[in-house]
Amino acid sequence: MSPFERRPALRFVLLLSIGILIARYLSIDPSPVFWVTVAVFCSAVIVSIFFPRHTATNFSIASLVLLLGMLLQVFQRDHYAKQRLIPVQEDEQIAFTGRVAEEPYLHQHRFQLVIETNRILRQRESREIERKVLVQGSISLLQKLLDSLHVGSKLFVVGLLDDFPRPRNPGEFDYGRYLELNDIHGVVSLNDRSELVVIGQEAYSDFLSLFRQARSSLLTIIDSLHRPREASFLRGILLAERSKIVDDVKQAFVDTGTVHILAVSGLHVGVVAVVFY
Repeated sequence: MSPFERRPALRFVLLLSIGILIARYLSIDPSPVFWVTVAVFCSAVIVSIFFPRHTATNFSIASLVLLLGMLLQVFQRDHYAKQRLIPVQEDEQIAFTGRVAEEPYLHQHRFQLVIETNRILRQRESREIERKVLVQGSISLLQKLLDSLHVGSKLFVVGLLDDFPRPRNPGEFDYGRYLELNDIHGVVSLNDRSELVVIGQEAYSDFLSLFRQARSSLLTIIDSLHRPREASFLRGILLAERSKIVDDVKQAFVDTGTVHILAVSGLHVGVVAVVFY
């Protein structure tokens, strides 16, 4: 018996993954893929009824799974492309209201903030639009707001809409692609003429939002119980929040090849599970 016969789900996963990869690297129109998938599905049903154990049945089912992977990727790419916020002119200004989705990430003199919008003003047109936007700028702009910026904080933001960053040389890390994979629909930069105003605090009701609030509360507890240097280390190894780790500590882990310890891993999750057990 072959490995695929002993593990039928493995064949399904491989075919689905191959279909996703094909559509990922080829520019394919969604409409033809959809109708081909429908035709293959009908053929697979007919063949499986009249020839249940024939090779043609296995081939038609395998083709169907491959096409489903392609269809999934194509529709996801098409849906994301319609939601993405792309500047229509240089230095395009954008204004929006929304809520903070993740704790602010601070690194040296810069900050990054993920905001889930509920209304966007572009080109003098205001619409209710739900998007995830990455807001970034000089940390000096946040000095007076850091204590009031938490997961769920409602903000009013005015800034410049940027295009997604792309690698300048072959083989470089594609940060723009990384943002796309994390469902970020736009990048907004703030400068001295921009606005960032806290207008309230919103209570989350969905599970993911409650999880984010719990994480934010744990970060606050860690900061209140430990000195900044120790607290920043615990924030990294327990909750994957490494923005406040001082440079010399981070560099020490890099030099010793143990920087992976500063992020949540399966081992850390296992340790926490054993403690609760």
